[in-house]
Amino acid sequence: MSAGAATRTKAETRFYWSLRLTLAGLVVELGSLFGLQHPLGFMAFAAFGCTLVALGVVLFFISLFAIPPAAEAPTETE
Repeated sequence: MSAGAATRTKAETRFYWSLRLTLAGLVVELGSLFGLQHPLGFMAFAAFGCTLVALGVVLFFISLFAIPPAAEAPTETE
């Protein structure tokens, strides 16, 4: 484990996982496009590649909008 990984917040960790899932999905899609010249190549594209990209996008949006209550801005009282 690197020294920078210990200081990551939960949101940063979610960003990294969303990046990893999205990149893995793109690699699977590129592999099915160029490597699999077979009718089942589309199944790999649709079933695995698109699913990984979709999970990465959903996790990215969750990390954007899931703000912990302690990080909310304080309200002013008069």
